[in-house]
Amino acid sequence: MAGAPKGNKNALKHGLYAGRGKRIEGAQDVQVQKATFAIVHLEETIERICKRMEEADGEAFTRLANALAIATTALFNGHRTLSYLTGGMTPMEEALRELRTLEFEED
Repeated sequence: MAGAPKGNKNALKHGLYAGRGKRIEGAQDVQVQKATFAIVHLEETIERICKRMEEADGEAFTRLANALAIATTALFNGHRTLSYLTGGMTPMEEALRELRTLEFEED
């Protein structure tokens, strides 16, 4: 029988960070390209949904509104992922940074 004895927790303890030191050349570039492609696709999809919403009513409008909500959430997450991959800041981090620069004084 190969592997650790039953009940051994070393894989949990060491597996969380074991792969972080290894880096495949160009892997981050590929991830950035995929994230960028996804963002462009989502932006185009949102435009198509908005155009269809202009002519829709009733249940069709509701379905399109739900699709729009899902697509915009995915777009936000895509931008956040791209910011993470490129070392940029997420919109939330930018807002927090701006708030920290303001000087608040107690009355």
